[in-house]
Amino acid sequence: MKEFIQQKVLPVIMKVVNSKPLIAMKDGILYSIPLLIIGSVFLLLENFPYQPVVDFFTNAGMITAMD
Repeated sequence: MKEFIQQKVLPVIMKVVNSKPLIAMKDGILYSIPLLIIGSVFLLLENFPYQPVVDFFTNAGMITAMD
């Protein structure tokens, strides 16, 4: 069974995985991840669930910068 998978199934899967469209999609997602993480951090800080932290951000004038 292991030989069948290595000889018949694996080459077909590798052709699909190494195709240019899938490589382009993978690279596009990998390059956008840092921007998504940074945006997510600012959204979490803007909508922080603990009121003293929200008051600190408001008094420091940071809430308007995060909008």
